[in-house]
Amino acid sequence: MSNAEWSNALASEQYGSHKRHRATNLATNKALSYDLFRQLRRPGAVCSNDAKSYDLIGHTTASLAMLRMGVTSQAVDCMFTTIQEAAHQVQTGFGDSGSTYGGTAWLIPIHGIGQGNGVGPAIWAVVSTPLLNILREHSYGLTFITPVSRVCIHFAGFAFVDDTDLLQMLQHGAPADCVRLKLQEAVDCWEGVLSATAGAIVPDKTYWYLTDFHWQAGSWRYKTIQESLGAITVKDIAGQRKTLRRCAADEAMETLGIFLAPSGSLDSC
Repeated sequence: MSNAEWSNALASEQYGSHKRHRATNLATNKALSYDLFRQLRRPGAVCSNDAKSYDLIGHTTASLAMLRMGVTSQAVDCMFTTIQEAAHQVQTGFGDSGSTYGGTAWLIPIHGIGQGNGVGPAIWAVVSTPLLNILREHSYGLTFITPVSRVCIHFAGFAFVDDTDLLQMLQHGAPADCVRLKLQEAVDCWEGVLSATAGAIVPDKTYWYLTDFHWQAGSWRYKTIQESLGAITVKDIAGQRKTLRRCAADEAMETLGIFLAPSGSLDSC
């Protein structure tokens, strides 16, 4: 992580395990992005997804990501060989389990980082960085030009460890359905790169928003779900397409302990 920080190699979208990046910063920036949707009166879409990452991180992918950040091959080999060859027990309040899993008894070595592994967050930070870079390189996400300095800011979304928000907004005049289709592409891309690391999205813990505006006599309001129809789907760990839950623009959902909605509401429904 020291090498990654020094070389500025971590994706700026990843707030987890990243120095000078805190959960409160993510929540604030997410709220500011929602504000810009509203101030610009441009349709926007957000997909907040949860990934099965720690339990499913492939050791080959993790090794390459760690080597890329300067970890020695000896350290990588030592850690993953230990995880693969150790016989694991389950610890409960009644004591350790008598039976074990993993180890030399398994023909296929166990993968994943393991819950409670102290290096787990750092590994996911370096594994998720190329994935977030791919989203950005494919032009998914948000692009803003600061009004004073005229600096162009482009980011794919927000991530805190394996909880990721994919945001999408197109240029002025693009209809809401085009924004939804672009978000669908981003979700498919994200699911695809996650599967390349042996990870997957959990549909039951994933939801999305589509914000659009209805104008009448110079005044506006957010369109309801019935007025702006559309769905987002994603493949689960078994490869089956699942339709994601869609939330209304004023329905606040919990983000890192804070309730936020695109409308600015802080009240959960």
